[in-house]
Amino acid sequence: MNQFRYTPDSIPRTFLESKCCLIQVRYKIPVDEGAAVYKFEAHLDGRTITAHCMEKKAAEKVYKDAVQAGQTAVLAREDSRSSDVLTLQLGNLPPGTQAELKLGLVMELKVQTDGGVGFILPTFLKPRYRSC
Repeated sequence: MNQFRYTPDSIPRTFLESKCCLIQVRYKIPVDEGAAVYKFEAHLDGRTITAHCMEKKAAEKVYKDAVQAGQTAVLAREDSRSSDVLTLQLGNLPPGTQAELKLGLVMELKVQTDGGVGFILPTFLKPRYRSC
């Protein structure tokens, strides 16, 4: 049984299960438009894969090459249509493997009129409509 957990700091986990074969996981999450990723890791049955920041095309090539070679790989990137959505990919998760993805985000907190700070945690993707 495969388990996929998306666990950015203090956000509830999401699970995806597959029992039979290698799976390719793609997960889209909403983030504050001003947020920056400082950490992305995958923990797979006691093993850790740590992502490294690199130019988009180079990162996509490293991910694609690793998946084609049968290795488990991770990729995080900003959605091409919206800067407030991240796409997380986990390629070649073997059957029976438990995986937990950890995403670290940093962002500026907004100062309220009373001097406090505000933080809004997006929890779902709004429907996006495009004209034909």
